[in-house]
Amino acid sequence: DSDEIMTQELFINKIKTDDEFANKWGLKIEERELNVDELNIVNLLKQTSTKLITITYNNETIESYES
Repeated sequence: DSDEIMTQELFINKIKTDDEFANKWGLKIEERELNVDELNIVNLLKQTSTKLITITYNNETIESYES
């Protein structure tokens, strides 16, 4: 329903799981666990991240590392 008000959490989950909805908003959110080599690099920077989150909006990409 286009008049539905959703929480931020619901909106983000829908972007992650519903390609049609994500395309409508021009967003793409991907999450993946870091591989061993990436974990070693992150640990050198004294971060405890284990996951890479990539957000793409209008052909602009933001990468964020989280635990």
